[in-house]
Amino acid sequence: MKFLLLIALDLLLICQMSFAHVVTSFYAEKLDAGIEILFDVGYAIPENRDDPNQQAPLLSWLQEQDETQHAALRKETEIYLRDCVALRDGDRDIAWEMVFVDFQQSKPEFVRLLNGVAYYRVLIPIPESRQYLTFHWKDFNQPDLVVRLAEDQYSTLTRGQTLVIERKADVVAQEQGESAWALAFRQGFLHVLPKGMDHMLFLAGMFFAAGMGRNLLMQSLSFTAAHTVTLGMCSAGVFVASPAWVEPIIAASIAFLALENILRKQPPKNLRLAMIFLFGLVHGCGFAQVLSSWIVGSSNFTFALVSANAGVEVAQIVVLLVLWGLTFPLSKMKYFPKIKLLANVAILAMGALWTVERIASNL
Repeated sequence: MKFLLLIALDLLLICQMSFAHVVTSFYAEKLDAGIEILFDVGYAIPENRDDPNQQAPLLSWLQEQDETQHAALRKETEIYLRDCVALRDGDRDIAWEMVFVDFQQSKPEFVRLLNGVAYYRVLIPIPESRQYLTFHWKDFNQPDLVVRLAEDQYSTLTRGQTLVIERKADVVAQEQGESAWALAFRQGFLHVLPKGMDHMLFLAGMFFAAGMGRNLLMQSLSFTAAHTVTLGMCSAGVFVASPAWVEPIIAASIAFLALENILRKQPPKNLRLAMIFLFGLVHGCGFAQVLSSWIVGSSNFTFALVSANAGVEVAQIVVLLVLWGLTFPLSKMKYFPKIKLLANVAILAMGALWTVERIASNL
């Protein structure tokens, strides 16, 4: 019994150390004048910056701020970005400026994206006296930086990586790039594994009810079909799903699925598939909060949508295979049903906790 309790505690600790929807990367674009970063204003709020359960501030909130409040946000933005960015000439750091593009006109017009999140456009100019420099994304506690070099050509900088940028041409930089489709695939994969703990827990809830077999395959296909529909619709701008209701429902879906696993050993198949499909529609809206930027940014919308969704699917398959590999040696043991029960209790607890936290963050 002590062994089973340790398993449950480990699951809870893993869940508590993990996080749900967070910014997986910042987006930037290489312009003739320099690098323009699309900065999530949530990172300009120090008390919220390191709290993964805080909802990202929305564009409507940003538009309501007065000049004094914007000045404070710009100051925090500059502090944060200077911790993240260095411009180097060889091995020597050089001074650089920061231009808040939105405030270069009398009335700021902030960028409007499908996820409805608040962003500042921040330009880091390349000094006119230099033809090329090294843009260094320092080893700080920040998301990756995805830089659009040219149409359908991107480079992703993780912490500690650099990008050679030229004022006249991007020949060196483009050699480091990847296609928009490859980027969409990778972002889709990363949004589930390792950064989408809520989606992984939902898959675990499916697994601990159905196991590896036909039932799991049918549930997985139902989930896939559903989130493909809403990911595509949100990315196409058919409707905008607000994180204020999407995130709590995603957390609640995890708790509900685990609770059903506990209360019903074998729920009706058709009812289960319908429930998975409905929850999958909401999870698709959650995927769109992050992935729509990479899909819409491509010149081939359909191909990018398929690539992003493929990345999600491959990550889901990996998660299910890992769960199967971890539980297969135990599946023939007499206490395996108790392990499944404790796993579902841990999933229920985490889903319920996230639901409360996400609702509270919107009050």
